[in-house]
Amino acid sequence: MYSYLMKTICRTGIFIICAQVLVHFRPNASYEKYMKMLVSAMMLMQLFLPVSSFFTKDGEESMADRVEWFEKQLEISMEQAVENYANGEKLLEQMTLEEVRIRLEESETQVEKENVISAIEIENVERIQIKMQEEQEGGVKEDGDAAAAETKETRTGKREGTN
Repeated sequence: MYSYLMKTICRTGIFIICAQVLVHFRPNASYEKYMKMLVSAMMLMQLFLPVSSFFTKDGEESMADRVEWFEKQLEISMEQAVENYANGEKLLEQMTLEEVRIRLEESETQVEKENVISAIEIENVERIQIKMQEEQEGGVKEDGDAAAAETKETRTGKREGTN
């Protein structure tokens, strides 16, 4: 392809140089505009022939080969795209499942921590309640004992004072 393109460019360049030499060495100045018109028409033909070869019989075969190659490449690309899509979906599913598993573990550990904290709080509350009950029961006895002792003292003091 590139060699054909290079040949066409070289051929066109050589033709332009030769055409300019002919126009420069024209026999009469009155023929200049006709010579330029002829050179322009020939130049267009030089450029049109390679382009038309793609669309003629020789070009059709090479064009058909290129289209066939392009279709194969397109099919391969589509297969790779489908494969990549499937792999991406699997990866996304794995990542989602992993995220769900991690969040479940975190929630389980959080629930366990809350249970431990509530158990500790319940134990602390029970201990406090027990202590309060003991203090109340013990305080009443102590207060009752103290009151009884005071009354005994006052009674004994009164008795001693009266004696």
